Amino acid sequence: MIIADNLYIRKAGVAIGKVAGKDLIPDHSLAVSTIISSEIVGISLKLNEALQYLRKEEVKTDGEVKGWALVLYEGVKLGWIKVLSTRTNNYYPKEWRILKSENN
Repeated sequence: MIIADNLYIRKAGVAIGKVAGKDLIPDHSLAVSTIISSEIVGISLKLNEALQYLRKEEVKTDGEVKGWALVLYEGVKLGWIKVLSTRTNNYYPKEWRILKSENN
């Protein structure tokens, strides 16, 4: 308990996710952690697509990957996206999203 007695620990550990119906929704902290497996499917985005993702807007993908994928920009892990047959769901935390657009 030496560490806990001398430091303010805001959060300890990494949440894996939560169960919602039949799905396991992966937690954002898992996406950006150092413990995530390199075997996880990742989608690399260009700058404008990464900014769309960080604004919590829909991001178009090539459709090759279906299901949960890790979003990357130049090798940096940004978060989760769920790729469906006709669209994508952006799971970037809404309280972290970029509010200003390039035009504002």
